[in-house]
Amino acid sequence: MTKAGREVTLVLRGRRLCADDVPELEMELKRNLDGVTRLVIDMGAVVYISSAGLRAFLSALHAMGEEGSVTLRNVGEEVRRILNITGFDEIFTIE
Repeated sequence: MTKAGREVTLVLRGRRLCADDVPELEMELKRNLDGVTRLVIDMGAVVYISSAGLRAFLSALHAMGEEGSVTLRNVGEEVRRILNITGFDEIFTIE
């Protein structure tokens, strides 16, 4: 994670973001979200995200409060399809 003022960028390196990966992701987010209002997540390497991964992103958004935003960057076709089906494309900004 790289902190830049009130923005944090997280680069996900795993190809799949499943329930087994979420506890580590949640710990990383908790350590780095204090005072942050914009979370950018680079999804370039991710080919699949489970509901547990989506919940972790949603929890991060809620932790940042009303001023918070989550931007998903470099989203692949399959992950974009999952975001569309679940309606998370309406919650997060997708670049």
